[in-house]
Amino acid sequence: MEFQSHGPLMNDQLLEGDMSSNVKVSDQEILSTLDEPIKTTIQRDLASIWIKFQYVLFPRSGNALLKEWDLWGPLVLCLVLSVLLQTSVDQTASGSGPEFAQVFVAFWIGAIIVTMNSQLLGGSLSFFQTVCVLGYCVFPLVTSLVICRIILIAQQTTWLFVLRLFIVLAGLIYSSVASVMFLMPSQKPRRTALATGNYEGKYFEDKNSFKKVHSCGKDEYISHLAAGWNFSFALINSRSVLALGCNKFGQLGHEDLTKTSNCLHFDENVIEISAGLRFAAALDQSGRVHLWGENYKSRLFTDALHLIQRPRIVDRFKSKIIKISCGRLSLTVLQDNGDVIHEDYASNKVTTFRRGDQLPIDDQVTAITSGWGHVLILLSSGRVFSFGRNTLGQLGRPESEQQIGQVIFPGAVKQMSAGAEHNLVLLEDGRVMSWGWNEHGMCGLPQDQQIIHRPTFVPNLPHPIKFVSTGYGHSLAIYQ
Repeated sequence: MEFQSHGPLMNDQLLEGDMSSNVKVSDQEILSTLDEPIKTTIQRDLASIWIKFQYVLFPRSGNALLKEWDLWGPLVLCLVLSVLLQTSVDQTASGSGPEFAQVFVAFWIGAIIVTMNSQLLGGSLSFFQTVCVLGYCVFPLVTSLVICRIILIAQQTTWLFVLRLFIVLAGLIYSSVASVMFLMPSQKPRRTALATGNYEGKYFEDKNSFKKVHSCGKDEYISHLAAGWNFSFALINSRSVLALGCNKFGQLGHEDLTKTSNCLHFDENVIEISAGLRFAAALDQSGRVHLWGENYKSRLFTDALHLIQRPRIVDRFKSKIIKISCGRLSLTVLQDNGDVIHEDYASNKVTTFRRGDQLPIDDQVTAITSGWGHVLILLSSGRVFSFGRNTLGQLGRPESEQQIGQVIFPGAVKQMSAGAEHNLVLLEDGRVMSWGWNEHGMCGLPQDQQIIHRPTFVPNLPHPIKFVSTGYGHSLAIYQ
């Protein structure tokens, strides 16, 4: 390709270059509806509509309507319904039958009510997803209406009226069952917290078995769990946090240091909890950070209190916080402007990694996770950056490097987890890589390699892995 410039700065120079790229792009990435034939687009849409009708004909739990919603099916059903209702009104002497406009308005009002109820009950349905589900699920009702119109051709008797009534009721029940089956995946499942362990024999009688956690009230939904050194948290119903374990340093958020359980209540919804060695942090929906526990050398808060026994709001962050992660003696936060702030309470240093400076300007941070003294940052492109302590290869880069830098992988990273001194990452293709401290084999690699300086594939794992997690000296993986 050539560019000819006549501007004064270019001095009429000819620019030549090769604009080809060596980046491999899959066929799915190249293909779009703008490039494919219209026939192919129509066939794909018809196939999608037919799949959704199958879910209605054979009701079963699934999210096909929720993930890829469309309004083609509801449009066709509404047109059929309008024709049938209009014909019914024209053939009645009084013209008092239901009109399509009335049914259509009632349908949309119903969709609004269902959406509002779903949102209030903690569901995740959008308005158009609700319209899609209800639109497809009226198919049995429309079918029953068609059958009733056929029956009306014959001379009407009491038995035919009963038959029509039975058909309408069957269609109503069929539609209700199908819609409930579709809406079930959008509701948050009821979960029970199980815990095990022992702190001076005060909470669990048997530290080798799980027991049900006695929580903060009734009708609870547990959405998030976090574990510190010898204490744990469960986020319940957004505004309550159940704390269990050791409270010697006020980690449970209560003045009674002998307590082994406590229920913390916040004035706003909590979206994330994280725990360190002897302190904890919570992030609310307004972007405020709450801290409590040991006030190490007065570095969590500058006052003289050694223990912060109730959650306190941190006012030193200038922007809204959207993610938090606690290390052993550190707190890392992500601001809504893309900057990452790292507070190291051990060294009493605060470091800011700015987007466009230490972090790429063309990428966004999607996750942060902390080990004892190191931090991993995941970007939307699948790249990972690390910084902090590197004595055991925690950063996945040469041992001398301790500043922020990119960790190199053979593909994009989907999910990551940092343990005390080791890390696991899950690649987009379902493979797992690990690095760092491997003295006890927690990297999934031979124990004769006690330090893994660079990311290495974990062998002998089923494929594909769906989720990875790390503890202080062990690792976990979920596969399907």
